[in-house]
Formats: sequence, structure tokens, C-alpha cells
Amino acid sequence: MEILDILRTFIGSGHVDTIKILESEGYIIPLHEFIRALIYEDREFYYPQESQIVNLFDISSNDPKEHFLKSTILCFLNKAPKKDSSGYVEVKNIYDNIQSLCFTPQQIDH
Repeated sequence: MEILDILRTFIGSGHVDTIKILESEGYIIPLHEFIRALIYEDREFYYPQESQIVNLFDISSNDPKEHFLKSTILCFLNKAPKKDSSGYVEVKNIYDNIQSLCFTPQQIDH
């Protein structure tokens, strides 16, 4: 999402009391109000297939450890020793590491 899209989504969200913000001098937008507007956008409920925000605990199989797959990948990316000069990690390194933890390629793809 580009920053202007994020701003448009926030301002136009039905989850934001824009009048309260505009009429309050020095109002600081709480993080939970901002995040809620981005997660739900114009919907009443969270729909992962339509949201720009990923459900960190979403699963694709009945494997209970899969609830932690995305956070495991994020942890690996944060600490990956084989980053290139731009900070990127080769996809093969991600798959090799995560498969060594007994996750399948289909789970990683999801």
C-alpha cells in the first residue's frame, strides 16, 4: 500500500470518528484506531482475502504448529545470516530453513 492509499483508507473508514479528530485541538490518534481502520477498511469484519493486513495466525492445514509459521518466517528473516547487501534473503534460504522445522512447501507457500 502506498502512503496516500493508507491515509485515504484511514480518513474514509467508518471506524474513524473524523469529526472528533478535526474538532479536537492537538488530538493524537491512538494506534489501535489507526490499525483498526486499516484492518477492516470499509467492512464490519476482517476478511483476510480482501485486507492488506495479513492474519499472522492464519493456517492452511490442520497442523497446530502452523499457527506460528508466519511469525517463524519473520523471525528467520530478521536474523537471517545470508542477507545480501540490500537486506534481502534468497527464497531458497527461507524454504530450506523453514522446511528444516518440519513445515511443508505448501504451508510455506500459503
